Amino acid sequence: MFPAGTSVHPARTNTGKSEPNAGEGTDQHNHDSFGGSAGIIEMWYHFVVRGEGHNFTFAFVNSAGPVKEGIGTGSPGLISLGDYNNPAKTAERAWAAAIGKGLFDIMDNLPRTDVLLGSIVSLGAAANQQRDIIMYQQHLRPKVYYPGHLTDVAQAGSALYHKLSWQQTAYNMGFAQRDWPEFRLQIDPNDFMVPQVFNPKDDRWNKSSAQEDRIKSMCR
Repeated sequence: MFPAGTSVHPARTNTGKSEPNAGEGTDQHNHDSFGGSAGIIEMWYHFVVRGEGHNFTFAFVNSAGPVKEGIGTGSPGLISLGDYNNPAKTAERAWAAAIGKGLFDIMDNLPRTDVLLGSIVSLGAAANQQRDIIMYQQHLRPKVYYPGHLTDVAQAGSALYHKLSWQQTAYNMGFAQRDWPEFRLQIDPNDFMVPQVFNPKDDRWNKSSAQEDRIKSMCR
């Protein structure tokens, strides 16, 4: 790692020496496939940068899925695609959908999101294209959107396809263009190492008094 000689393993701090902790992982860093349960668990982070009169918010989500139906694995109550298509699983489908609604309710009650960094490629894309991430955006209402997963799950060089797919899906869903976020496409590999910088005090991030009150109620 940079700088030269830096270990990929965290160093112990109690000795003052840069030594890997005993029992830590191996040097296998093959990222070509999903390993273990981490590949199916969605991670969501929501940040608020506090400031007098300016509260800048951004969110990161590593994946997007069919929340509306509650299809997924790794968490109690979600339903697999096979069970979702099983007519005998009526109660399970209803419960999974209720969990999905609860997740959307959480999104609705988060502080208004200024910038969203989120996967544009859903495991449900073969059936519904970009519907899943667009539904996230309809609830979060971000002002700026950076699409992710462009060369992880998606094919390398497919960024423009996914942008056009997002636009067409948004039209088909009746998602009013006035409510679309600014779409900041990242073209691999040119843009991946380019820092994205925002000024938290920019008037673009101004919020209503109700939105500011929501931040105050959650961030103490």
